[in-house]
Amino acid sequence: LLTHTSGVINYTGLSRFTEEVKRKDLSPKQLIDLFKDEPLEFKPGTDYKYSNSGYVLLGYVIEKLTGKPYGEYIDEAIFKALGMKNSYYDSPNKLIAGRVPGYVKRNGHYLNADFLSMTLPYAAGSLVSNASDIQKWYNALHKGQFLKPETLNKAFSSFKLDNERLTGYGYGWETGNVQGSPSVKHIGVVNGFFTYAAYLPHENLSISILTNCDIPAELDMIASKMLALALGKPYNYKKITLTESEMEDYQGVYKLENGSEHTIRLQDGNLMYYYQGGLKTSLTPYEKGHFTS
Repeated sequence: LLTHTSGVINYTGLSRFTEEVKRKDLSPKQLIDLFKDEPLEFKPGTDYKYSNSGYVLLGYVIEKLTGKPYGEYIDEAIFKALGMKNSYYDSPNKLIAGRVPGYVKRNGHYLNADFLSMTLPYAAGSLVSNASDIQKWYNALHKGQFLKPETLNKAFSSFKLDNERLTGYGYGWETGNVQGSPSVKHIGVVNGFFTYAAYLPHENLSISILTNCDIPAELDMIASKMLALALGKPYNYKKITLTESEMEDYQGVYKLENGSEHTIRLQDGNLMYYYQGGLKTSLTPYEKGHFTS
């Protein structure tokens, strides 16, 4: 479940997960009822596909094992234990100092984001925090205050499928690198909010970008560039110009080594890169066949 290789279908992509449902408070069991009878998308261990349902099931497992609500357990075991005083399991009834509202931008105008009951992201995304607390979390991991080093190393390593193919995702973190330094990262998206956190374990260097608007932002590359600067290894790419005909040649669907498919399309004079359900990122050529974003 943590590696998204279970085959359990993602409940947020189901047709029954309607705008009306998103406004309702559901118990963890009621949330699981949304997808429990759906067939597996593939045999566990044979493929990788991100699924929020896995985190929902894991949150419910925590409740069954501890006898406590998921939010209460996280507050005691992580937030209070690690001195994270600005982190919470969210609820609209809870008074949280510094809490900001979420917005959307449509047709050049900002609007309030649609209401989303925080019982629905549940263990897949109902936490609120700030950058300094996220730093405390990664410092605690680095010092071995929460997980054993061998456990953390496994969590930070790409999972291997039954056919030996690497997924590019460990136990709860996406794996990658910044200028050759191994990194782990993750995004968070709910109505009106988009967040990004990345961590370089060897350097104990982390970055958090928190936005209270759903404007598509190239946070991955912004964060990578900032981390590269902190490492003293900045990215130095000089943009080159391609003709429209040359850009058209790069259009298509590309299958990566981990099996995921990404699309490149020419839109309004720019090459746009995206995967199904993900945000679009513009590609900038810096030499023939090489792009940055």
